Amino acid sequence: EKTEPFLQVVRTLFANKGFRSAIIVHSIWTISVYMTVGFMGTYKTKELLLTVGTVQIINIVACLARALVSKPIAHFADKRSYAKGIELGMTIAAVGYLVNIFTTPNMWWLVILYTVLYHVACAGTSQNMMNMVYSYVDSKYFVQASAIKYSVSGLCGFGASMLGSRILSAVQSSGNTFVGISLYGQQLLSAISLVIVIVA
Repeated sequence: EKTEPFLQVVRTLFANKGFRSAIIVHSIWTISVYMTVGFMGTYKTKELLLTVGTVQIINIVACLARALVSKPIAHFADKRSYAKGIELGMTIAAVGYLVNIFTTPNMWWLVILYTVLYHVACAGTSQNMMNMVYSYVDSKYFVQASAIKYSVSGLCGFGASMLGSRILSAVQSSGNTFVGISLYGQQLLSAISLVIVIVA
């Protein structure tokens, strides 16, 4: 089978404004996720004092919630567009990050709502992020376009997790305070992710 040289494919893809937009929105979304989500496990067990069993029950409930909404969200995206499906997922994620800003040991139960909202949001973002490529790129370039998009967003996510780790360490080393305000690092990370997902 004849294939175009990779560099030529890259030039073709990046000349496509829609594809560039797809990379940007996916990268911003990935930054918002990696900034906070990876640090929530220790927050649940250390600061919120939840047992591993309780955390797993919360995760199971959240996964079931995602399963229940996946089909309706898929129908919504099929009717409106993949981009609208992503927008719906990001809106739900924004509400989740907002809830998580107020999650403290005294209001630990908010982490249940946050976890459910995050998983439900992924029903809107995950598959639609992949499918969105079909909206802007010729199907013969789908594999290369997807590989490029996920590579760029993955690097952005990795950088966000490194930055998030530094922010978390700084807040913890200052006695869980930030500019004189008493808070946990994960609350600050959630606030940052909220702003980022709104930008996306």
